Amino acid sequence: MNSNSNALCENATLVRLTMKHPSGIKCDKKARSECAEANSIYNEKLVSVSKHIFGFDINKEFRRIENGIRNDFYYAMTMPWDDATNDGDKQASGWRLCPNKNLDKLQIEINMAEIAFNKERDHAVKEFDARIASANVELGSLFNISDYPTRDEFEAKFIFDFQLQMVPSYNHDIRINCSDEFKKKIEDQAIAKQNANIKNSYKQVVEGLIDSVSHIADKVGEYDPKNKQGGFFNKSSFDNLRKTISNIPAINSDILGDDPAITKAHQSLVKVMSGITNVEGLREDNPTSTQNREDLSKDLKESISDLKGGFMENLYGSKK
Repeated sequence: MNSNSNALCENATLVRLTMKHPSGIKCDKKARSECAEANSIYNEKLVSVSKHIFGFDINKEFRRIENGIRNDFYYAMTMPWDDATNDGDKQASGWRLCPNKNLDKLQIEINMAEIAFNKERDHAVKEFDARIASANVELGSLFNISDYPTRDEFEAKFIFDFQLQMVPSYNHDIRINCSDEFKKKIEDQAIAKQNANIKNSYKQVVEGLIDSVSHIADKVGEYDPKNKQGGFFNKSSFDNLRKTISNIPAINSDILGDDPAITKAHQSLVKVMSGITNVEGLREDNPTSTQNREDLSKDLKESISDLKGGFMENLYGSKK
């Protein structure tokens, strides 16, 4: 495990992506009381009545943009580092560790997502008054003008913020006026936290890879063309696994110290996945497809067998 903080600060960068938008959803206490009374519910707190105050789900498009950048790139190309924190008067996302090999690609994708996000924000702000007028019709008696913020308040709820920060380097550079013993204690605690984060990164990478590969291996191995309700798999599952596999080398070399077990698993998986050229053909009902499914399931499981065995035991047992 790479516990050298100076090497880590040269090979990786801390990144933080915070995205927020108005939900457009509000609880209606008056409607809740009426609903409880109409259904003879004594405790109205057992009932929840929420409404889309603009007459439709305004955050659907923002969720699409946010989920796309987070799942396809931000989470895939980085690893957790620190939990979410308060940044001024707002809650900010936690810092994540990004291998420097991934940084340019991630920044390009972040820029594209920000353009799409801002376009939707500008449209929502422009249509703000018109949407309130439409909601007055759509919501009927549930419409309440006090539910709505001002235009400026509405616009201020949109946040797209991407930050970068150097990984701290602890090399006897504790700039406070205290004894050497106390400085050493601060440094030791900081390094211990960093090493714990690196160990957690190992677990995230290895467990995530094991789960993704095992899921597909089981689906393929259990698939029955005559009963497609059970064990069904599709092309997108393989596409997502390929994305996960493609990010392993940068994370392993820049953050995890080129662990040989991860390298071996990556090489095996690349070889196995290169042989998958026709996912639809794997679902066919014939002896060749049946044999191909059995072989693929076996090969996928063998590719991660070392990770599931002694590697994880060493990791959890702190032997590594």
